[in-house]
Formats: sequence, structure tokens, C-alpha cells
Amino acid sequence: AAWEEVDSMLDDALTVVCVARGGLDGGRLRLVAAVGLADRVRPEAAALVETLRLRWGVRVGMLTGDNRAVALAVAREVGIHEQDVHSELLPADKAAAIRGWQEEKGLGGQRTLVAMVGDGVNDSVAMAQADVGVALGAGADVALETADLVLLRNDLAAVATAIHLSRATYNRIILNYVWALGYNLIAVPAAAGVFYPWTHMALPPAAAGFCMALSSLSVLLSSLALRLYRPPSLSPAPKRPLEMVRIDAAKGREKAAGSIRDGNIGGSVPKEGGF
Repeated sequence: AAWEEVDSMLDDALTVVCVARGGLDGGRLRLVAAVGLADRVRPEAAALVETLRLRWGVRVGMLTGDNRAVALAVAREVGIHEQDVHSELLPADKAAAIRGWQEEKGLGGQRTLVAMVGDGVNDSVAMAQADVGVALGAGADVALETADLVLLRNDLAAVATAIHLSRATYNRIILNYVWALGYNLIAVPAAAGVFYPWTHMALPPAAAGFCMALSSLSVLLSSLALRLYRPPSLSPAPKRPLEMVRIDAAKGREKAAGSIRDGNIGGSVPKEGGF
């Protein structure tokens, strides 16, 4: 009956910790106790993945120290593709996975830019390897030290806000450059009298000085318009039946249960994997 309970916990995508007695001198292990552990998926995780993938075209992956069955079940629940799930990883393995993504060629043959979001000690190496390391505010101190960006709220929705705000800021910079270039291409020659032979009009020095000040003022006001920024709303996450979440966990049941029965019992890496 005990092994049936272990199988049931594996079916539910739980990380099973077993306590066994025996096994010395080739003796058979006898199961004494088994505990099923699971992390609760953040309620905003599925909506964040939906927003990143479908609205913004961002590829989302998972790096975790959990076993494959648990990782696939969580990935199915939040909407991450199976091929982008890397499980049973040590901290160095997470950094290697980040490095592998970076070496992939994107549009135009350019190197892929990778951002790593995490909150644990196990994530710090991967965040250092990533182009941008993002740490949640309630994360471990070493993760906060390593990260390039620290989110003050312990909320994954802030990841979408950070990406959206960075894009809005970059677009505003480009707009300011284009506006300032166009303005000065017309205003500077006009102030110098280049158009006088055709218009027979010359700008007084005071008016020319005012036009130059107006150029800087317009760029300043354009930048201050970012104060009107509003965070984006996340796409509603699609409803996924519990049976769909469990289907991938069932794939790993026989392998995991067989490993336990054979005496290959080991601890799992603490669940601090980056999302």
C-alpha cells in the first residue's frame, strides 16, 4: 500500500522524499515513510507567460532543480513548451543552459539575448551568465547582489512591467533623437540665414536663441511624458483542466517509482529554480 501512495504522489506531480531502512551489504530496502512536496504556482505566472509569448513574442523557458515529471507538470500549467523546460539542474547547469540559449542565432543572425528571473541562491550563477539578471525583491541576498534589476514587489507581473517600461523608454529615446535631428536640420540653417535668398527673411538673434532653447525644451517635455506611463495588463491565462496538468507527470511515474524501489534514493535540489 505504501508504494501505491508513492505512485499516487508521483501522479500528482509531487516531489517525493522517501525514508528507507536496510540496503546494507546488498540487503533490500524497506520503505519507512514517504513525503510529497510541491511548490504552489504563483497565480500570476500563467498570465505572465501568456503575455510574453503571445503578445510580445518572447520565448519563455524554465530552469529548475526539480525532477522531470514535476517540471513538465508545472510547465503545462503555466503554458511553457516542453522543449524549453530544463529540469534536475545544478546551479552550474542552469548557467550552461543560459549559455546555450545565448549561442542560438536570432533574427538577422544575431546572438539571442536572454534574461533570467530568479529569487534563490541556486539562481545567482545563471543570472550572472544572462544578459539581464532579474531578481524578485523577496529573494536571497546573493541573488539580489547578482541581479542587474531588482523588482521591489514580489510579484511576477512586475517582470512584464519592467520589459514594457524599458521598451517605452527606448522608443522615447529614439523619438527624441529623430525629433531633435529634424528640428535642428531646419532651424540651424534658418538661423544662419541659409534660406534668406529665397525668403528674404532673417531671424533676429533673440528669435534664433529662443528656437534653440525650444529644441531642448521640447525634448525635455517629451521625456517627462513618461510620467504618464501606465503598466500593461496581463493577458488572461487560458483554463487548463487538471487532467492536462497531470498527463506529463504520469510519464515519469514508472521511471521515478522504479528508481525508488531499486534503492536509488537521493535528495532533490531545493526548489529555487528561475522562472
